[in-house]
Amino acid sequence: MSARFAQFVIMQSQNILFSLGRLGGPGGEEAEPHFDVARVLIDQLEMMQHKTRGNLSAEEATLLDNALSNMRLAFVETVNTASAAGPAAGDAEKPRPAPESPATKTEAPKEGGDEGGEKKRFSKSYG
Repeated sequence: MSARFAQFVIMQSQNILFSLGRLGGPGGEEAEPHFDVARVLIDQLEMMQHKTRGNLSAEEATLLDNALSNMRLAFVETVNTASAAGPAAGDAEKPRPAPESPATKTEAPKEGGDEGGEKKRFSKSYG
């Protein structure tokens, strides 16, 4: 189980670095930072640290502590670099609004009735 725990911590760390744009994609291209995703992944590691406290071996606890310290530092460095680079890089830090689901959009019934007798209740929007 120690090896699987170590794999989990290392995989989460790689996901954080990828979310921060510090690891390239599959083709070697540079990834755009997604700070909100990186925050969630760091929070998940912190949750694992909290929930497993007292149940880890010394090596596992050290691995998790070091991974969290390194990921927090990487996050701060990346945010500082992005904010120093200018407003274009700073836009990546702002969370993007979730798109509305087409099923939740409704259109008010038309006044005066339709010629076919049916009223349009839902509409789809793809953009």
